[in-house]
Amino acid sequence: MVNQEKVRLMAQAEWYRQREKRGALLVNRYSKGAYVSMQIVKSMIIATLGVLVVLLVWALHTGEQLLAVSDFSVLIDLGMRIAVIYGAILVMAVVIAWRTYSRRYTRSRSSVKKYYNLLRRINYWNEKDKRRLTGQIPQVRREGEAE
Repeated sequence: MVNQEKVRLMAQAEWYRQREKRGALLVNRYSKGAYVSMQIVKSMIIATLGVLVVLLVWALHTGEQLLAVSDFSVLIDLGMRIAVIYGAILVMAVVIAWRTYSRRYTRSRSSVKKYYNLLRRINYWNEKDKRRLTGQIPQVRREGEAE
């Protein structure tokens, strides 16, 4: 006899697993601190690459003017300004990444708890069927229940 409740639970669990294969289930392989730190490092790398691309485009655009500067202190001042701007961009990237990925981890954690609850309920039905089939618990038919 097929247990409709068990089938429904298994279908829900499989639907969730397929939907969240690359999302919440992947996120919850890590602790919150490890996941957020990993994402912050990725964000820092991406921000650095972005700043380097913008700096390269700017240097190509104003290359002749940069080469024409004969005073070394002007170049040092320019380098300091670039460093300050880079630092500000990096701080913003870290703060945004921290907030975003902390929230994402918390949301996925609660979502995965519901999934694990479904798996526990399926396991309960499996254990119940196993005990019934091995004869540990006699099968009790309810009134109106078909075989």
